[in-house]
Amino acid sequence: ERRVVIRRLFITTQPGLTTNDPHFSEVWKLHREYGVQVRVLDWDGIPVRLRGRVTDFVLFDRSISYVTERASEAKDASRPIQLRTTLELEKSRVEARIRDFEDFWDAAETLP
Repeated sequence: ERRVVIRRLFITTQPGLTTNDPHFSEVWKLHREYGVQVRVLDWDGIPVRLRGRVTDFVLFDRSISYVTERASEAKDASRPIQLRTTLELEKSRVEARIRDFEDFWDAAETLP
């Protein structure tokens, strides 16, 4: 049996989302029930030096990065439209994603 650590980081632009939005609370609590470590990072809490590095990505076993890019916001879209998905295998790019994630994780707050 593999012992896998899963960490999920939510970055939000809505202060108080973790306590004021019942749907969001339900989502992160469900993650916790399944053993996922969860933190939240408010945009204002992101150190300025890191803001340009915010993107949506997933790391697998510290060796593969899955990166998504959203299309420009459409006024009538109810959810973001994925423009492109990239699988990064190059060691230097994956290592950069690992450093970014660790920096964001360290700046984030553990949910109650």
